[in-house]
Amino acid sequence: MGIFFERVRSPIIGVTGTKGKSTTATLIALLLRSRFRRILLAGNIRKSVLDIMEDANRSTAVVLELSSFQLEDLALVKRSPNIAVITNIFPDHLNRHRTMREYRRVKSLIGAFQNEKDTIIVPKEIGIVKLLEKSRAKLISVAVAKTFRARVARINPALQGHMADAAALAIAAAQSMGIPEKDCLKQLAAFKPLEGRMEPVRVLRGVSFINDTTATTPMASAKGLALIRRRHRGVILIAGGSDKNLPYAEFGAAIKKSARFIFLLPGSATEKIIRTLGKWAENKSSRAASMEEAVRRASDMAERGETVLLSPGAASFGLFNHEFHRGSAFVSAVKKLA
Repeated sequence: MGIFFERVRSPIIGVTGTKGKSTTATLIALLLRSRFRRILLAGNIRKSVLDIMEDANRSTAVVLELSSFQLEDLALVKRSPNIAVITNIFPDHLNRHRTMREYRRVKSLIGAFQNEKDTIIVPKEIGIVKLLEKSRAKLISVAVAKTFRARVARINPALQGHMADAAALAIAAAQSMGIPEKDCLKQLAAFKPLEGRMEPVRVLRGVSFINDTTATTPMASAKGLALIRRRHRGVILIAGGSDKNLPYAEFGAAIKKSARFIFLLPGSATEKIIRTLGKWAENKSSRAASMEEAVRRASDMAERGETVLLSPGAASFGLFNHEFHRGSAFVSAVKKLA
């Protein structure tokens, strides 16, 4: 990542955060179409910056999804994007960063080397704004009103709930590059959900199957579970996996409130989830040795109008190579159902 920033002279928009990075980066790239002939999207979104380096020039806009690990690389070369976006910050990767203070510090590196001509865009959340109070860049804090959420949902039903937050940040980034809000809103209609992010897979006998495999933290899964519960009659949840030294109390509360039953995949996080659920888990949870077993049993249990949701709240290591491998296993198992 450091090499890319040292060599490329394109305007760069960087997006980081705990969750919503890929969606926000993709939305920004979509909105920039009205101004730039070519937009390059890469980074932590499963496309290496080295693959786009030769195509990047001053007339090309570059949108990068940046993980905390990639931000540490940028610190070595003392570079930041021209426009930086932070989607949110909540506990993740504490098996690497150890403390939330250190994790937040690493996330703030996205704007550490910006100057007065640059811009940093964040949600209007006191903790994040305070984290950046020493930034030299123009700071834009974005508050998402109910009227905006309703308007965006009418334009594109895929942008409901926390997806509207991503849309608001993307519009702010596009506006900072001179694109009018009305043009941004028109472009939102073309957005489609990304793989593994609240991805509708299939409806079988009135039961919806949704792949949210990239919800690798308990808080992300809690938010996704709440969103699905508002739309659907009942939820059969598939969760569990490898722990990243994260707290599970909020996820446990969300499960009790929104899930009718949970099937748990093997892993260290699964043990924490079971302990968090306490007595609730005695009659409303079951372990599954594989994704195929979890999907089959969830399908057998689900009733018309309900949803089978894969939202693990944990990393995928153990049964799977990565979260997209896990998501593919879910999709494959769902498609095999008769």
